[in-house]
Amino acid sequence: MRYNSMFSLLAALALVPAVAQADWDPHRPDSHAPIGVMGDHVHKKGEWMVGYRLMTMRMSGNRDGTDTLSAAEVRERGYAMVPRRMLSLTHMLGLMHAPTDWLTIMVMLPVQQNSMDLEAGMPLGSTKFTTHSAGLGDITATGLFKVLEGSSYRLQLQAGLGLPSGGIEVRDDTPMAADARLPYPMRLGRGSLAALPGATFLTQANGWSFGVQATGQWPLYRNQDRYRTSRVGMATTWAAVTWTRWLSTSLRAAASTRSNYVGSDPDLNPQMTPAADPKLRGGSEIDGFAGVNLLAPKGPLHGHRVAIEFGLPLYRNLDGPQLQNTWMATAGWQYSF
Repeated sequence: MRYNSMFSLLAALALVPAVAQADWDPHRPDSHAPIGVMGDHVHKKGEWMVGYRLMTMRMSGNRDGTDTLSAAEVRERGYAMVPRRMLSLTHMLGLMHAPTDWLTIMVMLPVQQNSMDLEAGMPLGSTKFTTHSAGLGDITATGLFKVLEGSSYRLQLQAGLGLPSGGIEVRDDTPMAADARLPYPMRLGRGSLAALPGATFLTQANGWSFGVQATGQWPLYRNQDRYRTSRVGMATTWAAVTWTRWLSTSLRAAASTRSNYVGSDPDLNPQMTPAADPKLRGGSEIDGFAGVNLLAPKGPLHGHRVAIEFGLPLYRNLDGPQLQNTWMATAGWQYSF
């Protein structure tokens, strides 16, 4: 998927005033995007923000293209082990600071917990088992640049770097071997630096707001295990309604596309399981989300935000067999001072 047209749309929208509103209001509950969107807002000079997100993704069943496959159909393709389910939890700690009015610096530190249920075909029947991985993921550092601002709209660009802090050497016991090297989805990072470009357009009106964002995640080289992870492009758009000074709700759609890996880990056998095949990592997806933002406008909790968002897949076209998403959820807290 290419995003040249998306960036052209962002630039065009920035030149069109929104429905009448006196000034941009950063104190509305919808002045931040839904909690599943990151890098959506900037701060005034000297401001800080700390935050925490719990991001959950559940996958179940395998898909090839737009078709769902049974475990038996996957085994018929010659794989010894079939992934059945996966649960991924990410604890995301965030820090933002604005040294100037036009630049906000954002640092995100993820801690991940993954579990995958698999089924192995054995001579006397199938064996089900679960593997686990946990630890620090890839830390990101991003600059958010405010490039255009009107009374009720903003256009900002972002340039960031993903650091290779997440482990790619993850192991667990399986029926085939003790302390076995785990396949690609269970790894905690890319193993290489990654460029993180993006652009966001926001507009406010009386009682509602709208946003659109395009971002990328582009690994820059092959890691020490001789492979480069997926290059990812993402676009999302949302609309929010403000009900009170402390409550807003939102609807959001998100599209993403990711490439297959380049190269492969020589310690993985791609015939053992589809999750070990670097040519089965790509695909395109469209997801739909509903969210709630809560803001304390005054009192002892002034500046605190709490938000949740829940999402379901609308379209999935995967280079499979590959585990498919079934639902996603994010809950978070933010505090600005």
